[in-house]
Amino acid sequence: MLMLLSLSLGAQNLERPQDREALKLGFGWQTVPLPTGVVVGLGLIAGVLAGGSCSALLLPGPQRRDHR
Repeated sequence: MLMLLSLSLGAQNLERPQDREALKLGFGWQTVPLPTGVVVGLGLIAGVLAGGSCSALLLPGPQRRDHR
């Protein structure tokens, strides 16, 4: 919910065209100019998802018992 809120708040800066930045995606590709708040919101969402995924992968797995 917080990620959606930050992205929607960033989309409110639509009336100032000088505050827009295009994302460079590599290989000469870039997006349309987006408001700075949207770029920051996308970065925040990507960071939270990457950090959560990384921490989930680093958690120890369940302990296995040998029944001999």
